Amino acid sequence: MKTITTVFTFLFLLSSLCYSQVRTPFNQELASPTNMFPALTGWHGGLQNTVNYRNQWPGIPATYVFYNVGVDGYAQKLKSGFGLNLAHNRIGTGIVNINKADLNWSPKIRLKNELIIMPSVSVGYFQISIDWAQTTFNDRLSRWLIDESSTGGVINSNVNKLSLGSGLGLVYKDAFLVANVADVTQPSLSFFTNNEHRLARTYSLLLGKNFLANNWTFTPRMSYMRWGEFNTLNIGMNAQYKGFYLGANYVWDDRVGIAGGAEISNRVRFSYGYDFTTSRLGFTHIGSHEFMVRVWLFKDRADNQFLSNLPLI
Repeated sequence: MKTITTVFTFLFLLSSLCYSQVRTPFNQELASPTNMFPALTGWHGGLQNTVNYRNQWPGIPATYVFYNVGVDGYAQKLKSGFGLNLAHNRIGTGIVNINKADLNWSPKIRLKNELIIMPSVSVGYFQISIDWAQTTFNDRLSRWLIDESSTGGVINSNVNKLSLGSGLGLVYKDAFLVANVADVTQPSLSFFTNNEHRLARTYSLLLGKNFLANNWTFTPRMSYMRWGEFNTLNIGMNAQYKGFYLGANYVWDDRVGIAGGAEISNRVRFSYGYDFTTSRLGFTHIGSHEFMVRVWLFKDRADNQFLSNLPLI
């Protein structure tokens, strides 16, 4: 009985970890907004490429590293934004690896009263793999794990699933309100063939506004996210002076973050972010580091821009 309890405790924690990390938790949320809000695909009216790297909790003896590469553009003839995001999450020195790809489509409808409506549809594919050889089970527990009659099904090392999402964005005079529902189909993350562990839908809401004053742009923003029993409220403030960016945010009962960046020739932006945990986990590590690069092509198409800019946090 103790062995069975240990196994299911481990599998429950593993499933919860995979479930919570399917969506990459970048603190520079607005630096690559299509990762969480596909309705912002093509918001810039040109072609944009982003690369994100996050080293989470480097102070603990395990690896939590996240990568994301995204490209999105606006097709004028189709009046739509199209995008692709590729993500890789490496958790616990490679015990768990998550690979994810998202295709996003967001038509842009510009009304005469300056209101812009941006619905979105996203199709995602993800693979979650676990290296059972790296687990520290004893021989008895290992034999129990591979005993098909005990587990009620074969234990897999990989989970491959498709997922769908939809959203809606509204822009009016540089104010934005964006909502999204990810994983509408709730695919199963179970590593057992005869059991299911459904991925809960992720509900996200973002609102903010750009305020322009001489060479300055100030962007207060707030986002809310709910997945399963978890909720996050993220409040942030950004300031931009010409090609220099600064931002700070507070995620309720979780972390405080800061970020800074600079543009080169109004085309390439480099930024760095650091956040430290304010919850109980803060006693176990020294914070998390993020690096981000954005390359913005065809920026001269000002007539097709739906927002003047999006900052970092």
